[in-house]
Amino acid sequence: MGKGNKLRASDPISDQDLQKMYEAKTLGADNLTDQDLQKTYEAKTLGVDNLTDQDLQKMYEAKTLCADNLTDQDLQKMYKAKTLGADNLTDQDLQKMYEAKTLGADNMTDQDIQKMYEAKTLCADNLTDQDLQKMYKAKTLGADNLTDQDLQKMYEAKTLGADNLTDQDLQKMYEAKTLGADNLTDQDLQKMYEAKTLGADNTTHQDLQKMYEAKTLGADNTTDQDLQKMYEAKTLGADNTTHQDLQKMYEAKTLGADNTTDQDLQKMYEAKTLGADNTTDQDLQKMYEAKTLGADNLTDQDLQKMYEAKTLGADNMTDQDLQNMYEAKTLGADNMTDQDLQKMYEAKTLGADNLTDQDLQKMYEAKTLGADNMTDQDLQNMYEAKTLGADNLTDQDLQKMYEAKTLVADNLTDQDLQKMYEAKTLGADNTTDQDLQKMYEAKIWVLTI
Repeated sequence: MGKGNKLRASDPISDQDLQKMYEAKTLGADNLTDQDLQKTYEAKTLGVDNLTDQDLQKMYEAKTLCADNLTDQDLQKMYKAKTLGADNLTDQDLQKMYEAKTLGADNMTDQDIQKMYEAKTLCADNLTDQDLQKMYKAKTLGADNLTDQDLQKMYEAKTLGADNLTDQDLQKMYEAKTLGADNLTDQDLQKMYEAKTLGADNTTHQDLQKMYEAKTLGADNTTDQDLQKMYEAKTLGADNTTHQDLQKMYEAKTLGADNTTDQDLQKMYEAKTLGADNTTDQDLQKMYEAKTLGADNLTDQDLQKMYEAKTLGADNMTDQDLQNMYEAKTLGADNMTDQDLQKMYEAKTLGADNLTDQDLQKMYEAKTLGADNMTDQDLQNMYEAKTLGADNLTDQDLQKMYEAKTLVADNLTDQDLQKMYEAKTLGADNTTDQDLQKMYEAKIWVLTI
C-alpha cells in the first residue's frame, strides 16, 4: 500500500484492498473519478469490511467536506452521523455536523448528535466552537422536542456565561421563553437568571413575568432576598401594576416582608396614595400596623389620617389604640395638629370604642382646658357634660363645668350639672369650691338666675 493511503498504479494492492474497492461497485463505480475512488478507499480505516452499501454511500457524500484532508478520526465522526438519516442530509447540513467535532463527538451518542443537528436553524455556519458547545449543554432540556425558536432563545443565553451554567440553570433560562425572550436584551436575560434563587423550577410562566417586570427596580444590584420580596407581591395582580407601584412594594422590604402574608402586602400596596415614595421605613411600618383596622376597606383618605398619627409614637400603640385614632376621622383629622390628635388619643380610657362621633367631638373641644394634664377621671367628668348641649358651650363654660369636679361630679345627675352650669352668671370664675357647693345646695330652690 502506498504512502498516505493513495492508490498508485505501481502499488501492490492486497487482496483485502481489492475486495474493498470491489465492494464500492454499488456506488456506481463506473462513473467514479479516481479521486472519488480514493476517498472511498480511504474509508478502509473505518472497518469498511462490515459497512453496508448504504453506509458507504453516506461516506461518499462526505466528499464535499474536502475529505482529502480529513483525518481518520474526522471520518469516524462523520460515520456516527449515520443515525441522522444522512441519506437526506444536504452538504451544508453535513458541514454543520462536521463542525461539531470540537465537542468531543467521539463520546456523543446518536441522540446527542441529533440535538446538534437540530441547531442548524441557528445559522450554525457562523457559530464558533464555543457557541456550539453551549448549544450542546442544552441537551438536558429534552432538546429533541424543542422548536427552532426555543433553541434560538437558548442560544441567546450565551452572554450569561453559559459555559459555567448547570443544566438546572439552563432549564430556568428556557422557562423564560414565554417572556418574549426573542426581544430581551442580554441584561434582561441576566435578570431572569438571577431569579433562580426563587425556586424558578416550580414557578409558572406568569410568575416569571412578574419577576421580569421588576427589572426597573435596578434588579442588577438587588439581592436574592429582595427579589424574593418582589415575587411575594404576585398576589397583588402585579401583572397590571406600574413600575412605580412595584417600587413602592419593594420599599416595604424593611418590614420583614419575608414573613408578611399576601393580605398584609396588599395593605401596604394600598398605601401608595400616601406618596410612599418619600415615606421613611418607619412611616411604612406604622402604616403596616394599621392592618388590624380592616385596612382592606379603608379609603385613601382614611389611610392618610392613620399616617398622620405617626407623631403619637404609633410604634408602641396597640391595635385598640390605633382603632381609637381611626374613629377620630369624623373630626376632620386632616386639619388636626399632632397635639389635637394626642388629646383624642387620651380619650381611649373612656371606652372610646363605643363613643359616637358626636361624643368624640365633645371630647375634642376639651382641648382648650389643657387636656394634656387632665386625668382620666377629669376627662370622664367632661364627657358627662354631653347632656348639657356641650356642642354650644364656650371654652369658658366648659371650664366652669370642669371646676365642678370637686363636687363628686361622678354622682351628679344631668339636672344637677345643669344647675351648676346656670351658676355661671354668678361670676363662677372666681367662686371657690365652697361657694359652688353652696350654689349646688340651692338646687332645691330651683335656681333660675
